[in-house]
Amino acid sequence: MPDTAACKRRLAELGHTQAAMRWTGFPDMLARRGAPVPQYKGTRVKAWRNLMIAGINAALCQRLVGYGPEDNWWGDCDDPAGQFSFEFPGGIPALGLLSDAGFGELRVSVLLDPKTDVRMTDTGSGFRDGSAFASGWLERNLGVWLQTGGRPMMECRQHLLKPLADTPIAPRGFGDRGRFMM
Repeated sequence: MPDTAACKRRLAELGHTQAAMRWTGFPDMLARRGAPVPQYKGTRVKAWRNLMIAGINAALCQRLVGYGPEDNWWGDCDDPAGQFSFEFPGGIPALGLLSDAGFGELRVSVLLDPKTDVRMTDTGSGFRDGSAFASGWLERNLGVWLQTGGRPMMECRQHLLKPLADTPIAPRGFGDRGRFMM
């Protein structure tokens, strides 16, 4: 979702203070067009969201992917299979795995606290390889957002669910929720 508060601040900076005060924001605009705005309810779904956002942010920062539908650059990097390392907030080691899902979609998988010498797969590494695993899709054709809907693909040790869900992570230039497209 675009950031309503940031957009209102920018409108005010540009001298459109009356318009900024009257505008109800992006979620309201989408709801009026009939597009449901999914919300993150529950600890498990929030933990999945945070793992996904951290993995996507890391891939963007490492310039493995971009915001465009064809911006897949991991083949030019150290691991042409798309596996990369990063740190989850709090210094927890993590691995990410990228794969092109076609039609501008990017499949992203994240393994938290991996055991040594792990080779991730799209279908999941699970508890044998780390403490938490999440997988999902980033839409990049009709916009750029984390696709939400249904039950998220995630395995997580019970004691990590709440800390993962409570970790504040902001997406870097993409929506953290949006329509699931298949």
